[in-house]
Amino acid sequence: MPGCVLRIHGLFEPGVLLERRPLPGVVRADQGVVLVGVSRAEDSISQQVSEALAFLGAHGEQLRMLAHAPGVADAVLDFGRWPSNAFSCSIRFPPELVRASANVGPALEATIYVSENAHMNVKPVAES
Repeated sequence: MPGCVLRIHGLFEPGVLLERRPLPGVVRADQGVVLVGVSRAEDSISQQVSEALAFLGAHGEQLRMLAHAPGVADAVLDFGRWPSNAFSCSIRFPPELVRASANVGPALEATIYVSENAHMNVKPVAES
């Protein structure tokens, strides 16, 4: 699921948690798990970062309260990406995102999604 999501998990009832601390863009709310869509940008980490900064700025107080709500074990901003190169993919988070996340509470994470056909994109090295 490339894009950026806020993942909150722990031992809590999502309906009760979100009633007291509502967040926009909830895509999943099961027992102990809430997923919030922060960015749909699949191919642009810079767009995901920009949209995550806007989300943290707009909803920082709710996120701060959520991080300390009873039963919440963890909150993570997960930046997803399909790699363009099968051998490497790096994601650098700019300092302003790291500061904003640290001030509000969620950790930062990068997830690299590899399809079953990823090996098809790898070109063999010519033998000498």
